[in-house]
Amino acid sequence: MTTTAPLLDNEDVLLTGAEDAEQVIDQLAEHNRRRERAEAGLCWWLQCRPGDEAPALLVGVRGEVGALQWFEGAQTQAPQQGANGDRVDYFTRWGHHNSVPPHVEVPLETVHAAVRELAATGERPTCVQWTEAQP
Repeated sequence: MTTTAPLLDNEDVLLTGAEDAEQVIDQLAEHNRRRERAEAGLCWWLQCRPGDEAPALLVGVRGEVGALQWFEGAQTQAPQQGANGDRVDYFTRWGHHNSVPPHVEVPLETVHAAVRELAATGERPTCVQWTEAQP
C-alpha cells in the first residue's frame, strides 16, 4: 500500500488533478477544526503549474468563512462579494503571517467550489466574481 503525504503539508500546493481538490478540502476542514486561535485563519497557496511565476490561489479557513485571493503576475484579485471589512490575520502552519486585505473572506462553500474549479481547469475560478484587491 502506498501512502502519500497530505497535500497541505506545504505552504505551496501543486494540484495535479481534480482528485487533489477533494483531498485539499478534507484537509482544510481538519486544519480548521484544529486551529489554535479562533480569530485567526490558516492559509495555503494552490497552483496547477510549478514555478514562482505561475498563477496562484490563496485559500484560507477561519471557522465558517475562508479567504480567497488570486495572484497572477503583478495583479492581485479578491472576491467582489468578500465579507470582511478589515484586514484579517491568516497564518501558514509554519507561522508565516499573512494579513489579508478587506473583502477576501467568503463562505467555506465558495472556497471549496473555487478549489474544485482550479483543480479541474487550472485557471482562475469563475465561480467567484473577482475585483482588484484592496491594498
